[in-house]
Amino acid sequence: MKKSELLNEDFIQYQELLYVRDTYLIDVCKISSQKIAGIIAAFQTKKTIYGKHIKSGENIWFEYDHLPSKIRESKLLPSKPALIENLKNNKFDYEKENNPLYQREMILLNIAVDNSEMFIAAFKEYKIPKNKISPYCKTYAVLKLLTQFEHLKIHEKYNLHNAISDSGFSFQSNNIDYFYAKYADVLEFGLVRSITHKGVSNKNANKVTKTHEDLVGHFYRNGNKLSRRDILQKVNTALKLKNLQPISLTTVKRILLNTYNKNIDGMVRNGETWTKNTILPFLIRSEPENSGDHYQIDATKLQICCKDGNQEGAFLWIAVVIDGYSRQVMGFAIADKETPDLYAKALKSAFSRANFLPAEILRDNYLGYTRNNDLSDLIQQTENLGVIWRAHKVGNPRDKGIVESFNNIFNTVFCKQIPGYIGEGIKSKNINARPNPDILTFMKKNKLLPNTDEVILRVTANIHKYNLNGTQNDKISPLEKFQLKPPKNTIVLNSEADALLYFKKKTVKVSRSTICVNVNDCSHFYRLSDADLILELHNTMIQVRYDPHNMLLIYLFTELESKFITRLAEVPIIPLAQINQTIDDQSNLKAYFQQNKQLLKNLQQKIEERQSAIDALELPPEVLESGFSGDLEVYKLKKEEKFDIDYGNPIQLPKDKKLKTDKIFTKYRTVYNEIQDLLYKQKGTVKRL
Repeated sequence: MKKSELLNEDFIQYQELLYVRDTYLIDVCKISSQKIAGIIAAFQTKKTIYGKHIKSGENIWFEYDHLPSKIRESKLLPSKPALIENLKNNKFDYEKENNPLYQREMILLNIAVDNSEMFIAAFKEYKIPKNKISPYCKTYAVLKLLTQFEHLKIHEKYNLHNAISDSGFSFQSNNIDYFYAKYADVLEFGLVRSITHKGVSNKNANKVTKTHEDLVGHFYRNGNKLSRRDILQKVNTALKLKNLQPISLTTVKRILLNTYNKNIDGMVRNGETWTKNTILPFLIRSEPENSGDHYQIDATKLQICCKDGNQEGAFLWIAVVIDGYSRQVMGFAIADKETPDLYAKALKSAFSRANFLPAEILRDNYLGYTRNNDLSDLIQQTENLGVIWRAHKVGNPRDKGIVESFNNIFNTVFCKQIPGYIGEGIKSKNINARPNPDILTFMKKNKLLPNTDEVILRVTANIHKYNLNGTQNDKISPLEKFQLKPPKNTIVLNSEADALLYFKKKTVKVSRSTICVNVNDCSHFYRLSDADLILELHNTMIQVRYDPHNMLLIYLFTELESKFITRLAEVPIIPLAQINQTIDDQSNLKAYFQQNKQLLKNLQQKIEERQSAIDALELPPEVLESGFSGDLEVYKLKKEEKFDIDYGNPIQLPKDKKLKTDKIFTKYRTVYNEIQDLLYKQKGTVKRL
């Protein structure tokens, strides 16, 4: 489909996006042109997120997902899946047609195909049927030209071949491995022999049997990842032992191109991890719904060689924090090596720039996250504030694919224009990998290496450029997309949260209602003035948060839970010698004594309040005495023993126990019993005795 034909279509599909033409909405869906104009005006004035559209001349196409819900739910407008299904058979690769990297190559390939008959002479010595001459010539012309495109990679040549080849070609392939094998044959044996391999009669050719396939598969999946030539040697050795004809290297290649067998053998050859990451289906996830819902953080080494302090070649590391919805870089930090402090600085820059905390942060499995340092403290404080931290699954790079993709694009596209760029060689899996020493020697000799400050400035400028413009494949810049859906699930920061995130931490013991913080060999003092806080914090450990550059104010938090207590202002230090004191010092000294006097009064009031609470219980004085044992039964017995003598009653018995056992009472026991009975009748209880 040509571009002019595309502009007349009612529906356009680009990657995962679907567009609907305004005339279709007016003519078929019966939506008035005034309403269409109103939707466009509201979107342009940013009053609504609906109405996103593209223009080409007088034609307007609305993005299907950004149509108002009433229009999308209309029965006159087909559903998005139904429209995409109908467009599958007439798909237009707009991106490919407008890609300037392939326009020149496609023109040259079309010219070569149109003039392919000039290569008929190359096939004269072969007995080829007339109906196959034209397909061979077309394939010959295309492959000959592709071998001359040295600036293209093999997968780009494969895409160009598929774009121009059709049923009129003798060689076609939908498998890049098969194309690569054919391309390698072209380079090794020449065009004609490689193209006519199947067209030439070969009576001596051996038929490939299942035995050959089994042997090739056995040596492919076993051993130390043998090469094709090693496999050929071992297979032919085994065939000779069975008195069978040997096979060629081309046969081995052809057998290994069998997808079904190759995948089975590949699982044994590459192991379980490869099988999980290559064969098994991956978890399909949708992107976050709003800005700030999900952050990803990762660090990578920049592919830029620069001069360090010793004027030697060095590389810098960059840690990046990216918003998962908009792909905007929220914060970053650059240093000479990967350290926990590098990640902490990147996170703090992201938090301070947005002035909120995201709902979730996804990190990698760097060991610095779990060690006792400022980074782990920052993670702990953000978790206390409500942020969800999650480590990505080991062996599943798709889990944090957003930040991984950015690192790749930024290193290979944005950093390419910075002096000192050394290419992709630095991304080797070998821990001892080094860039090409010849390149570094050339750069050092010609003084082409920039210093670290220059690199940091250029990298910072490129990150801002990325946020403003995005990449070539982005239809909307990260900054615009971030503003499209404002944050909803983020955590708003206040001064207390800022202190937890950005200030230094120190654990101190409160003594004499005073807190001392030493910074750069200088002591700063802060005093508690509230009676309740003094009684609560005296002789306890608390967490102090302070800014080393501004010690006028500190924040106090609980030691473990990091709960906010109060903030304190620095108190002035008064000189000991009166001759050194100023008027302000004397005023502060007077205020100190007045404050202490009032504080002592408040503390005494606290004591009185506690004592008055006890008095309100109206307990007997005996219970409140320090000599009271706390035994309630003993207290009751003592209370019962206390009996006032009734002097109006002439009959009284002694209450002294020793006196009761005196001889006079034992001698006259009968009289004692009569008196006891008499008292029982008078008082009603024998307990009087």
